[in-house]
Amino acid sequence: MRSTEYPTSSEKVNLLSQIFKFLCVGGFATALHYAVMFMLMHGASWEPAKASASGFLISAVFNFMLNARITFKSDRSMLHTAPRFALVCAAGLLLNHLVLTAMLSLGSHPFLAQIIATFCILSWNFIVNALWTFRNKKN
Repeated sequence: MRSTEYPTSSEKVNLLSQIFKFLCVGGFATALHYAVMFMLMHGASWEPAKASASGFLISAVFNFMLNARITFKSDRSMLHTAPRFALVCAAGLLLNHLVLTAMLSLGSHPFLAQIIATFCILSWNFIVNALWTFRNKKN
């Protein structure tokens, strides 16, 4: 988008398409995160924060691969994008942990707390990944 002009209709459609793809990829990653968390909490008796962190990290690998190819269609190499994505994920993991533990300390059910934490990091992830992690060379 040009810095001095309003976005064109085409640019708006492209952004909406990108957000839709991000939400689909994120939905898959979130479902994977929650499934791993559930299995570790109920199958291995892990505490919620530890189970959530493990689910988050496993889903992050899939999230990276799918966002690089589908959502952002990055022309940058994995050597460029992977460390950036890892930093965004680390910040997201920290934010996830802080929100989750705060909600648990208030007596919230672990899965309600996780849903709230997920919504807190959704916007952060899209904005930082779009503007920094996967930003194409031509932009």
